[in-house]
Amino acid sequence: MAFRPFYWLIILIGVQSPLILPAQEAPVPLAEAATGSTLTTETLRRITTGNDALQAGLPSLAERFYRQVLADEALDDDLRRDLTLNLVTALISQRKMTEAEAFLAELSAGPGNAAANLRRALIAYYRGDLVMLKQQLEFVRETALTQEDLPWYYLLQGLWERSQGTMEAAETLFAQAEAAAVSPSQRADFETEIVRSQIVTGRADEEMAKELERKVESTRGSRVGFGLARQYAVVLDLIGRKNDAIVVLQDQLGLLTEEEKQEEIEILLLIALIAGENSQRGQLALEEILRHPRDVETAAIALNLLGRSNAAETNKEGFRQLLDELIADENHPLSDQLLLLRARFMLKHEGAEQAARDAELLIERFPGSPLRTDAVRLLAFQAWSDEPPRYRAAADYLNQIRDSLPPGRERRYYGRLVADSYFLNQDYQAAAGVYEALLNEQPEPAERTELLLQLTETLAREGRYNEAGDILSQVSFMNQDDALRRWQAEWRLASAMTRAGQIEIAQERISELISTADTSNLPAGLKLRLMWLQARLASDLQDFERVSPMTERIIAEVGATPDTLVPAEDREQIAANALFLRGRALMRLGRSEEAFTTFDSLREKFPRSNAAVLSYLEEARFKVAQGIFNEAQLSYRKIADEFPETEQAAIALFEGALAAEAQGNLTDANRYLEELATGQPGHELVFQARLRQGDNLRKLGEFSLAQQVYKNLIQQFEGKRDDIYLVELYRANSMLAQAGDDAQRLLAAAAELETLFDRPDTSLDFQMETGYLLAHTFENVGDAARAQEVLWEVATRTAPQGRVSNQLGPAGRYWLAKCLIKLSDLLEAQDKPGEADSALRIIVNNRLPGWNFAQSRLGSAG
Repeated sequence: MAFRPFYWLIILIGVQSPLILPAQEAPVPLAEAATGSTLTTETLRRITTGNDALQAGLPSLAERFYRQVLADEALDDDLRRDLTLNLVTALISQRKMTEAEAFLAELSAGPGNAAANLRRALIAYYRGDLVMLKQQLEFVRETALTQEDLPWYYLLQGLWERSQGTMEAAETLFAQAEAAAVSPSQRADFETEIVRSQIVTGRADEEMAKELERKVESTRGSRVGFGLARQYAVVLDLIGRKNDAIVVLQDQLGLLTEEEKQEEIEILLLIALIAGENSQRGQLALEEILRHPRDVETAAIALNLLGRSNAAETNKEGFRQLLDELIADENHPLSDQLLLLRARFMLKHEGAEQAARDAELLIERFPGSPLRTDAVRLLAFQAWSDEPPRYRAAADYLNQIRDSLPPGRERRYYGRLVADSYFLNQDYQAAAGVYEALLNEQPEPAERTELLLQLTETLAREGRYNEAGDILSQVSFMNQDDALRRWQAEWRLASAMTRAGQIEIAQERISELISTADTSNLPAGLKLRLMWLQARLASDLQDFERVSPMTERIIAEVGATPDTLVPAEDREQIAANALFLRGRALMRLGRSEEAFTTFDSLREKFPRSNAAVLSYLEEARFKVAQGIFNEAQLSYRKIADEFPETEQAAIALFEGALAAEAQGNLTDANRYLEELATGQPGHELVFQARLRQGDNLRKLGEFSLAQQVYKNLIQQFEGKRDDIYLVELYRANSMLAQAGDDAQRLLAAAAELETLFDRPDTSLDFQMETGYLLAHTFENVGDAARAQEVLWEVATRTAPQGRVSNQLGPAGRYWLAKCLIKLSDLLEAQDKPGEADSALRIIVNNRLPGWNFAQSRLGSAG
């Protein structure tokens, strides 16, 4: 089945639904039309990391990852919708309202999209558009919201009631919002918005302002005056006189006595709210509150405002210094909140180690803090985001959160994250144990199906195929998506069993499923796919006599299945693949004419199907095997020219090149290889294509061009392939071929070979070949002494005390024998017959290739 990497709880607003994503393995056949695009591992990583960043309080990082993924036009509609909602959440969290609105415009309005409408209502509130706020809330059904979205619905409803003056209703809704908050961070956001709403939702006019101005003047310096001054400032702000409002408040600050410092905090907070947390004046007011936190609740609101401001971006150094200063005061009442804020700040600005230290310090110093879970979650996020990811560490952190929760949905949620982390760490036994435990916690039907499918995948990875099959049989079908995922699970289980050599058992399972199936327990689409898999497994078993009748039954079943049960597109895909299996089976049975007729029928009925492309490839391979290279080339060219976007296009070009080589036409072969390398530069066959291109050029005597091909190949794949040293050897060979008697060029080639000979990461076989070529090169430049040194070093590396290492393969034994014969020749030329014989005896004693020749030389010498 498709593995579904873990998703994260969104603190700020929450996503409409959890993002559950398919695994990155070999794509499941017969599923493309229903599953949409295949996601790459990197795309999955960006989605999950974006979710993590949003959950960890880093919406700007989340935005970056979501934008990268949404740029992929191949995303299916459901995933695009969910990711767009996530991006909107991140944008609103940063107060990027215009951009958030632009993305919301892509989602449908009206009663059917509660999550999008809730976000539209939130944007309306932040813009001060109370009419639009109410309109959007009317489109939201409370029962359609997620647990994370519901508190925001209560809050916005309360803010609307407050704007209408119905304070009792507003207070009730505010209490519901705070009670339903899913995290301390969300609750802090609510408290801030409730305070802010005193300004946003108030009513005012010039007459009210003048009346309050008179009252402020008459009560100047008294406690009553301070309260009236705050009301006056709010009214001035509402009628557009923001600067005048701030002047009034600053004037009041100058009137405060030591006994009235509590008034100072409230006035400073009001200055920040009116000026805005992104203004310098607002930020200075918030900093002053935090430096002298006389009232914990007000200070917490100030910290919340400062944390969501742009201070961390516009003045990173100053923001970090402020946090350091406040955290240095161990008696600060918000120490745990400050540590979490600095941890998030550091994580965002490439200070992962400091972020982890702050999170760990919060857990150590404040074990009872409500933010402890956020700190542990941040540590889990960091472990997941590391390169490479530390899945086991993430699981350990998530387990801490899980263990602290009572039985229920949230505990199961974190249990799933733990199990998924074990799975990603390839600790399948631990993962299976957690999945099984979760199934015993009475999950909801949809959760149960998800867990069963994941447990099946885990057991299959562990090689427990029978158990996996038993678990998979428990999956119920609530919708078409469940049927498709069951098919994916069956395919992957059968594939795993096939790789383990249990093809017969896999076929028995599929056959039993089909024989016992009826319309009540097996959807028609799944049955058709299972019938195809049965035929595919018979083909893998080379039971070709059974394949043809099986595929005939599939095609008949496809024809008898109405569109209402299986869409026409899916039925066509299944029929096309069945025809391909039939044609290939006939080909293997030697009934080539019937096979060609079947392939012709396939191409006529389904000309653009992947099965049709595969039929051309199968036909070409058959003709190559028959030595009919010219006709094979026609099929290869058909694929490359008419289906260039398919995976088979690159394969056709590569195999076309091999067919041309078999004909001795190296020039045509290189044209194929060049077309592959330039037309599909990211394909995995490019390395082999360029390698063969270089080899062909050497065979054609084009050593300079071959050397350039190898040079380019090294530049392209250096650090990406462990076998790049082979290309370096071929380049050195090309240099040798061009050198002739030119001593300088020979020495340049020797330098290349010497570097390769001394590389510690190469095999002994490779070192033997390189050593021989290096010695041969030194001999050609007249340095016989250096050649002997290299040859003896070859011998001592692989045959110490005359005994050949068992690590040496057949190729290495061949090159060692050549080295020893060369060494014997050089010693003989120096009139050292005894030493020359010693080299030959190593060949004879170890039965290296050519030992009979070496024995004859020893005999003639004696």
